[in-house]
Amino acid sequence: MDALTSSFSIVVVIVLIGLFLKLMYPKLSASISIKKIISKLSYKIVMKIEEKKVLDE
Repeated sequence: MDALTSSFSIVVVIVLIGLFLKLMYPKLSASISIKKIISKLSYKIVMKIEEKKVLDE
């Protein structure tokens, strides 16, 4: 593919992903928010670190 086709394909994919997320957000709302995902991941990481500290003592 040449540069123009690649650029066009990337733009189309980004627009489609944006539309998909915009349509899905009202149905799933808070369960797919970035803030909620990051907080869950950080909680799991902290719990694993704390668990290792307790086991080492």
